[in-house]
Amino acid sequence: MRLCGSIVACHFKHTSSRPSSPRLCLAREVTEILFSVLVVKHEDVFHMSSNLCYKKFLAKIELIHAVTDPELWLEMIPVIFLLIIDQQRGIKLETFSKEKEIITKRLADYGIELTSHQVDLLGIFLDTLIEWNRKINLVGISDRMRIIDELILDSLIPVPHLPSEGNLVDIGSGAGFPAIIIKIARPELKIRLIEANGKKVSFLRYIIHMLKLKDIEPNNKRIENISDEIREWGCDIATSRAMTGLSDVISLSCPFLKNGGFIVGFLGKNRGQELANARDLLERYNLQIYKTANYTLPGKDSERTIVVLQKQGR
Repeated sequence: MRLCGSIVACHFKHTSSRPSSPRLCLAREVTEILFSVLVVKHEDVFHMSSNLCYKKFLAKIELIHAVTDPELWLEMIPVIFLLIIDQQRGIKLETFSKEKEIITKRLADYGIELTSHQVDLLGIFLDTLIEWNRKINLVGISDRMRIIDELILDSLIPVPHLPSEGNLVDIGSGAGFPAIIIKIARPELKIRLIEANGKKVSFLRYIIHMLKLKDIEPNNKRIENISDEIREWGCDIATSRAMTGLSDVISLSCPFLKNGGFIVGFLGKNRGQELANARDLLERYNLQIYKTANYTLPGKDSERTIVVLQKQGR
């Protein structure tokens, strides 16, 4: 308990000099209590390296606080602590170096050009996603190569068909697919991420900070509640991998899409039926098929399709 007391005192000294709202003060007080309890439960780690572990914990908690609101920050405290406990016990994050050569070849096979630095950013994204996914359900895949092929590579397929600049809105951004991946490949795009799940928004804010991405903003809202704001901002490109059908993507994005703007649809094996179902919406919103690209992901038999629709002025 003496160790706990000194740690809490250290934390109080670190934070008490800062101007704080009542809500933030409460969050910090609860942080101190949670940290004390967790120290007692994991004495083996703190006996070995209490100061180092505490500094890591404090640094990550301060980062989480910097990029999210106090309620979500408070919710993330035990998660961050347990991630650091794992690392202190020798559970190391895997490195991206062994896959870099593979993914570089994958990109070349699909006609996608990225710099070595951009591929390294994908590696940071991958490692961070896997770290968070151990404690929070961000994606349903845990295998590294499956994440590379089925999520990262799939998100990059439309990149050669997109403009390099403009405003992009991603509906249901989840863990950042496709928008964070597109942002890495097209850094000049300005992006709004629309995601209703607060924990996923915390991850998005964290990874944006880690990758030092600019002009990209997560919104913890439903698209229906922010449509007018997006229309005023001006949307040149709309994407979504979360929506179950092309018709839903069109219905939600067309009201705020600029004339001349693009909608990117990720279609599976039923692509013909999805396009047929969307025929009335294509006519209603004056959409034309700008580009289609059929492809098969590594290790998969079924063909997928990217369809890029363009909204025509009336």
